[in-house]
Amino acid sequence: APPPAAAPSNVVATFEPPRLHVVRVSDNTTLVDGTVQFDGARQYGLRMTSPRDERVYGLGEREDGELDHKRGGGSFYDFARCHQYNATYGERNVTNNGGTVCMPQLFSSRAYAFVWNSAAFGNVSVDAQHVQWWSHDADQLDV
Repeated sequence: APPPAAAPSNVVATFEPPRLHVVRVSDNTTLVDGTVQFDGARQYGLRMTSPRDERVYGLGEREDGELDHKRGGGSFYDFARCHQYNATYGERNVTNNGGTVCMPQLFSSRAYAFVWNSAAFGNVSVDAQHVQWWSHDADQLDV
């Protein structure tokens, strides 16, 4: 029997290096407009434009309880510091980053989610107009 037909996608993603562009089909809204960056030393990044009215949620848990990472001047998460282990006891040690728990996934008020799929340590910063992801010492970038 032939394989079942794929369900129509609600989004279309195009990657024409260095640009990543994701559009919601139903209303032709741009969800992600980004530029892939490579510094020549095994560091990959993605700088995503974020409209001023977009709210950015996810990325983990902050001690201050703020959910929108664009409020209050933005956020910065260093995934290496969030996920260090105590070698003596083999237990996770999050106190070295002020109690912050990091997750490389973002949820937008514009009705999309984004996962930074990288095994390398890296970071993400959020400000009023951009979301900037970096992977350090990475062999490749999943797009």
